[in-house]
Amino acid sequence: MKEHPILFNAEMVRAILDGRKTQTRRALRPQPPKGITYHDSNNGKFQYHYGPDVYAVKTIHCPYGVPSDRLFVKENHYLYGYWERKPLAKKEKYRFKPIQPIMPRYFENPPDTILPKYSLDRGWNKRSSLFLAKNHTRVWLEVTNVRVERLGDITEADILAEGIFKWPLGYGRYTNYEKKETVSFPRAGLAYADLWDSTNGPGSVYKNPWVWVIEFKKVTA
Repeated sequence: MKEHPILFNAEMVRAILDGRKTQTRRALRPQPPKGITYHDSNNGKFQYHYGPDVYAVKTIHCPYGVPSDRLFVKENHYLYGYWERKPLAKKEKYRFKPIQPIMPRYFENPPDTILPKYSLDRGWNKRSSLFLAKNHTRVWLEVTNVRVERLGDITEADILAEGIFKWPLGYGRYTNYEKKETVSFPRAGLAYADLWDSTNGPGSVYKNPWVWVIEFKKVTA
């Protein structure tokens, strides 16, 4: 069993904690070329033939592991500390210094006062998910299945497993969970397209990329 980091925004973390999200889709890097003649995915690998030579096989390995591997979720958070100047640095002129043993806080329990970036005062600072330490991870997932498909192959059941919720007259998602802002759509596919574009860039859903489909369940560390 291996452990891998995975990034989720506040909306998706909330969906995981609520038990609504058990799947995530991530675009393959790099994308397979157009006109591949054969493809197969199993055990975290995606193999395809390309070009006129049927023996030209390309293999891409899933960066999120294989079934039974674990994922530690990295999310935006608030950390108590201060910024330290680095006078000799050419690029990054400041370095954030957390104050131990104060634990991070998350979107559902933000601090009353948040300092501006690069403040030399001690206090709470908003930090990107990239900088969440593994030992501060509060959400752990176990990979239960990995497959590859085109984004457009997603089903309504998959969309609900991605964290989109169903209302009596349509489908919805939180555009900003911290402010409890929601938006509704008449069809599940429109709700998921809006979610995909919000994290991958406007109009990216129309590229219909090949994606890793990672199914998981929440576990303790």
